[in-house]
Parts: sequence; C-alpha cells; structure tokens
Amino acid sequence: MHYQPNTPKVIFEAFDDEVLVIDFDSGRYFSMCGSAFDIWKMIVAGCNAATMCERLAVHHGASLPAVQAAVHDHLGRLAAEGLIVAGQGEAANGACDIVTSGEFAAPVMEQFTDMQELLLLDPIHEVDQAGWPNKKDE
Repeated sequence: MHYQPNTPKVIFEAFDDEVLVIDFDSGRYFSMCGSAFDIWKMIVAGCNAATMCERLAVHHGASLPAVQAAVHDHLGRLAAEGLIVAGQGEAANGACDIVTSGEFAAPVMEQFTDMQELLLLDPIHEVDQAGWPNKKDE
C-alpha cells in the first residue's frame, strides 16, 4: 500500500533535513527529522510501505523487521493525524535520497499548537479592518 499527503488540507515544506507539515483543519503543525523526514520524502515520491522499509533497512544496515515495525507505526500515526491518505492508483516508487546517516532510529514527529489560533483564523470573515492576522473583536 502507498500513501500520499492529504492535500489540500495539509501543506508541507521540506528543508535540508526537516519537513514541516501544516494541517489547516486542526491548526496544528508537525516537524519531522531523521527517518521521519526520509519517510515523508518517500511518501511524496509515491513509494509504497514495503519499498520504504527496504530502502531504509539497506541504507542503514538495519534489521528489516525492526525497520518495518517502526515505519508502519509511523505511517499509522500520520494517517491517524490525517496528514496522509491512501494513494490513488499504483505506487510510483520514485527515486528518493535518504538523508539520514548512521544507525537507523525510529521516526519521531513533533506536534505544535502554538500557532493554532492564527492557522484556524478565517482571513476573510474573522479579521478586523487592519486585516489578517488581526482577529475581529467579539
């Protein structure tokens, strides 16, 4: 099975070794580094879960069962958070460079809510005359 980002509800921006994912429905945003960053890149490239696990295990010289458990747990969390959905059609299994080095470490995703109010603000209906991001007084 392969997944894809749950756009347009979710947008993301990849940097050198981190991806930020914003969920506009909840106002939460997420930071992923290390193997979580590599997994996100492979999701975007259209890789299926089996290919992700194989590439990570080979790249890191890690046990395939250990990588599979960690990747499937992470994919489950991404899906539970609504950041990814089942991919349409066949998996592309596109090329994807793995940026992490050293031993394989389980993926970690940090969640932030500090900008939730601004991200949930409707810029057309809920702002004052000064415009976004100034919320209308109630």
